[in-house]
Amino acid sequence: MATLAGGILLAQPASANPEQPAPPISIEVNALTRTASGTGYVVTVHNNLEVAQQVEVIQRFVQTPSAATASDAGQLQPEGITWLVEVPPQQPRAISSDVTFNGSFTTRSTACIRDVTTKRTLDCATGDLAVGATEAGAGTNWIPLALLVIAVGLGAGGVLWILRRRSRWVPALKSFVGEHRDVVVGWVAAFAVVVISASAFLYLTGRARSAVDLQDQPGQAMGWSGQQTALTLGLPASSDKVEFTLYHWACQQLDAGPQCLATVAFRNTSKTPQQWVPRLQRLQYADGDWIGADPVLSFVANGSSDLFAAPVAAGERRVATLVYQPAKDKALSRLELRDGAFSRGVAFRIG
Repeated sequence: MATLAGGILLAQPASANPEQPAPPISIEVNALTRTASGTGYVVTVHNNLEVAQQVEVIQRFVQTPSAATASDAGQLQPEGITWLVEVPPQQPRAISSDVTFNGSFTTRSTACIRDVTTKRTLDCATGDLAVGATEAGAGTNWIPLALLVIAVGLGAGGVLWILRRRSRWVPALKSFVGEHRDVVVGWVAAFAVVVISASAFLYLTGRARSAVDLQDQPGQAMGWSGQQTALTLGLPASSDKVEFTLYHWACQQLDAGPQCLATVAFRNTSKTPQQWVPRLQRLQYADGDWIGADPVLSFVANGSSDLFAAPVAAGERRVATLVYQPAKDKALSRLELRDGAFSRGVAFRIG
């Protein structure tokens, strides 16, 4: 029996990108049955290696269960159900759970596998009775510009209408408009184009100015402000070139102060390598300040592996744990995950 060696980057195929090799070990979750108060699940661990692997499996739920039973000596913990299982070489290993909830509940569940030695998260998956997790659509900021175009169009139409009305009372104006109708329309159209172009330039320039953070200081934005794609626990959400999935989010009070952990999957959906930049993964305070993930604690949480050093290849999926140390006297607002300084990113609302 062997434990999975550290430093393995997980990958899974993506239809639009070059096929990636099968991950050495992976996990899947299926919600099979539902009763009035609970749901049955099957968690399957796939071992694609030539030797047996001993791993820790953690199944979590969107809401806390009131009771649970599990196969294979699974233990109900505050964070969910945990197993210590041995997976035969080149074979899957299935374990199951039956969970009871109080009141109304959702069937969505996440499960992750960790190396028993390094405690690094190797892979995660989501299971639900729904037909499939729907990808959140990418948010856009076209609404302000669309309203501007409509306003300019209405303004230009109003000017023409006034000219036509007043031309009934002023014969000279009527004659001028009639003889130079194309010129008048052209000037109105040109004015509208200038207004729209100038407004768009100022709008985008203001956003770009707020996007770049040369000092890397808390309280200054590092990415697009405005509308972002909403991130739901366990479901993928797309940014410009990357699909993010948040599998676990939790905060606890330690002797040294508050500490928050996020287990995130970063899948490159583009055709070129993408860099996963740690300082772009921000924990936002309610007052607008923010902090990045603690590099030392995150390094340790990932089995003493720097998962952000190498670019993520096209089609590759990488799972990492981000560790934050927020101020104990400041309220948290959201977790922002970005694939670039000018990417609007995705956001998970806290509280």
